Amino acid sequence: MTRMRTIIATAFALLSIALVVPSTAHAETRVALVVGNAAYQAGALNTPANDAGLIAQTLQAAGFDVVGARDLDQDSLRRAFRDFLDKATSSGPDTVAFVYLSGYGVQLEGENYFVPIDARIARDADVTAEALRISDYTRPLAALKLKAGIVVLDLARANPFAKSGPPLAGGLALAEPEPGLLLALNAAPGTVAPEGPGPYGPYAQALAEMMREGGLPLDAAIREGALTRLRPVLITVGATVIALFPLASHGGPLWEPMCYAQIGGLSVATFITLLLVPVLYAIFVLDLKLVKWEKVEHTPEAGHEPVIAS
Repeated sequence: MTRMRTIIATAFALLSIALVVPSTAHAETRVALVVGNAAYQAGALNTPANDAGLIAQTLQAAGFDVVGARDLDQDSLRRAFRDFLDKATSSGPDTVAFVYLSGYGVQLEGENYFVPIDARIARDADVTAEALRISDYTRPLAALKLKAGIVVLDLARANPFAKSGPPLAGGLALAEPEPGLLLALNAAPGTVAPEGPGPYGPYAQALAEMMREGGLPLDAAIREGALTRLRPVLITVGATVIALFPLASHGGPLWEPMCYAQIGGLSVATFITLLLVPVLYAIFVLDLKLVKWEKVEHTPEAGHEPVIAS
């Protein structure tokens, strides 16, 4: 049942990774790409640049050769990914590669996209041209067959895009990671993470704390990260539900049914998202193998090739 516990923690999207700070010399090479996009033309964010700096410093302390960047436009972002893939390739098979992305992320048709600061996404059809499809870069990273690959998407935020036409689905899509890659999201698939009041986002802070502790087995790190991020989710939902009860009890015929519907909806959605779906997935897909997903291979979309000209 170890795999079940792991997938439950992952589906909670409260995953944090513990990396052992090396106390002795290790043969492995550690490389990292850390990007924090905050100065968006469509609406600036408060924490991603600080979050990227925090994660970069923590990774450096853990022995990583870190390439950090902030506020990248589309061309610069593509170049950063290209250069990192080249660096990981030249580092050899005994390499641990870590990618941390913070900023706006969107999902479209089951794919996750990282939005550069100069993106102009007026409608959903603009996503493929204005944002970078993350799988276009995780696939070649996985194909390198490195010792380990970790991709952290701190991207599930309420975004200001696609104001015309059909709205974009919230948060990030549930994506099956490539073999050999560990994929972590800052919120459950289809949901957005709350923004913290401080200079750092709560997910980046929890991730940095877990990495500083070090020495934990991966399963234990996943469970600890899950519990760390589960608390604020339950507190947020619980506080909202409790606040609605007075209005539901004394709000009259207009507010009472609306409040009870919201209370029921929040409770049921939280239960399904955080418990029922991951448990059923673990049972029927991972343990019993009654459901098998076909892996669809496809080439990068035009204009989204991972390798670009210098």
